[in-house]
Amino acid sequence: MNCKLFIASFLLGCSIHAIPQEDTRYNRDISEILSVNDFERIVQFILDNGGRETYSNMYNHNPHYRLENFDIYLNPISQWLNLTEEHLSFLGSDYDVILIYDRINSPAYYSIKLYNGKVWIYNTDREEHTNYENELLTNYIPKLKLLLD
Repeated sequence: MNCKLFIASFLLGCSIHAIPQEDTRYNRDISEILSVNDFERIVQFILDNGGRETYSNMYNHNPHYRLENFDIYLNPISQWLNLTEEHLSFLGSDYDVILIYDRINSPAYYSIKLYNGKVWIYNTDREEHTNYENELLTNYIPKLKLLLD
């Protein structure tokens, strides 16, 4: 195998693992509960009304909004988008993850990901999924929908 083919195969393999697989043990399509349009409107609301805050070393200066007792962060399609001043006014379509962090009730991160034209519960930590789903569906998504009014 020549070097270019090997590198292309390697990069393709890496990108396949970076996207959510339709594995119902850890991911769930919730497009009927939270539509793509709702997802994009929530992202735009946070960009228009929120501030900027860093929550991890990988993502710096993220769009951020505090709602009641939890924080909402937006993760960009690439971790490099938030690093320069010119990217501080990116469009909603440049963000594909809504990340929820509840510091008070259950210190955990919850992810909702826009992928392949659908909205997914995306359990990145592979923690016990039934509780993870229930927390998102009963506690957080209804509150996120309040931002749409």
